[in-house]
Amino acid sequence: MMKVNQKKQSPIYVVVALVLVGIIFLVTRTESTIVVREDYIKISGFYGREIQGEEINSVSLEETIPKIVRRTNGIGLGSIQKGNFRLENIEKAKLYLHSKEGPYILIDTNKEVLIINYRDSEKTKGVYEEILSVLNQ
Repeated sequence: MMKVNQKKQSPIYVVVALVLVGIIFLVTRTESTIVVREDYIKISGFYGREIQGEEINSVSLEETIPKIVRRTNGIGLGSIQKGNFRLENIEKAKLYLHSKEGPYILIDTNKEVLIINYRDSEKTKGVYEEILSVLNQ
């Protein structure tokens, strides 16, 4: 019976695991891009979503958000929170957070609440203003 040399295979597994961890880290660190059009808002990146204009109930800029109760499907790495979450008083929320500090863009839709922010608070405010200017046309 021939024995397979497992010592030669283990470095391959380590390299593959490190590459996967690196890819996940890069993907989660990359801030979501938001494209605002007259009839929709498109959030690209990990857990991206397209929101039709008629789905949107309201858009607001908040300094704080409700406490995160549980991550139901997503990634939580320090200040980065992306994916589906349950918040205090909000059953379904999709978060795209890159900072634990406000402001936060809160988009209330027929299906869920989306909360977005960036590491740079001025960028967050700029995206909020862009959303308002397009939706209020």
